[in-house]
Amino acid sequence: MCYSWMMSAVDDQFHYEDAAALAKRMLEAWPFESLPGLVFGFELDWTPLYCARDGAWFHDNFIHAFMIVQADKYPNVTTLFLPSLHTPEMQPRSTLDTEPVHGHDGGSVFFLPLNINNNHWTCVLVDRSSHTLYCYDSFDKRSNQNLLAEVAEELKGKSLFETFQTVAAHSPIQKDSDNCGLCICLFVWRRFFKEAGSDYTATGLQRRRWDLLRTIVSFSDTSKAKETATP
Repeated sequence: MCYSWMMSAVDDQFHYEDAAALAKRMLEAWPFESLPGLVFGFELDWTPLYCARDGAWFHDNFIHAFMIVQADKYPNVTTLFLPSLHTPEMQPRSTLDTEPVHGHDGGSVFFLPLNINNNHWTCVLVDRSSHTLYCYDSFDKRSNQNLLAEVAEELKGKSLFETFQTVAAHSPIQKDSDNCGLCICLFVWRRFFKEAGSDYTATGLQRRRWDLLRTIVSFSDTSKAKETATP
């Protein structure tokens, strides 16, 4: 592991945004050192966070860690990962366990990441306040949107007992091969954090990767400080 592996072109573009200091800290840390405050069935360490570097596909645990931070800041947001599905379906798939959406005591927004074909992140966003289910695929492929629509109908039939409309979100469009995980995180983040912006250029997306990483690490540092201060 070396400094340039983490930084690539970050030095010149984000010199005054503390990216270099954060990268240096990551490279000096023991990879399996646990990060306080980020527990979801097991403790999170540094290794899934390396995917924040440019050109890497987001790790499941990186997405989960980011959403833990959002749920702490915005208590009405709940994240529930859906099991990976495939297109086209070679055989009838089993029904999804959507009971948590109905029985969860969380707030009005449910973020449901869905990995299609084990190689592309999409999501369904349930907004209870507007009675709307948003289906988002950053490639906007018809087969993916059809699958998301099926999931939405299943949610409406089994877990959402009020009348909901389904809306296919056709933008923003991903123009590369590795930012699908970032796109779904931004899809929900922009609803609460205006500073998340709408810059989907290569530079803008790289900056957002570091923003998400910084958000996760800052949350962990704050959690550690609280634990240390507790008698």
